[in-house]
Amino acid sequence: ALQLQQPVYGIQARINSVEDAYKAMDEDTLDDIFLTLQKCMECILK
Repeated sequence: ALQLQQPVYGIQARINSVEDAYKAMDEDTLDDIFLTLQKCMECILK
């Protein structure tokens, strides 16, 4: 979990930490996450 990898204090530090983690993530991983969330939404809407 991100909070265990980079301990941060304060809202802005938390936002910066999440942004840095997002930028460091592989593009294929982001695609997989998006497709998974999209399938979840399809199942919910059925």
